[in-house]
Amino acid sequence: MPAIRVLDDYYLAITALITIGYQLFFFAIAYTCSFDKLTDFAGGSNFIILAITTLSLNHHPQSPPPSPPTRHHPPPHRLGHSPHHIPPLPHPQNRQR
Repeated sequence: MPAIRVLDDYYLAITALITIGYQLFFFAIAYTCSFDKLTDFAGGSNFIILAITTLSLNHHPQSPPPSPPTRHHPPPHRLGHSPHHIPPLPHPQNRQR
């Protein structure tokens, strides 16, 4: 599933809008009730809300680890039949005179 694009590619605009709305909502409640602890809760929970929102909007599954590169190995050659095999020099006693 592809990532959901909301206003921009990095979700900066949507996080700004969520933060402004969230903070204004809790500020209005705290102002009318003269209760300051609610703004502390709103500040701390805002981070969690933004983390969950951006994580849920971004649908990039974990890609599997890359497979190891396949190496081409030449077929095994029989002893003495390799194309790069250099025949051994004859022993000095077996040399023809």
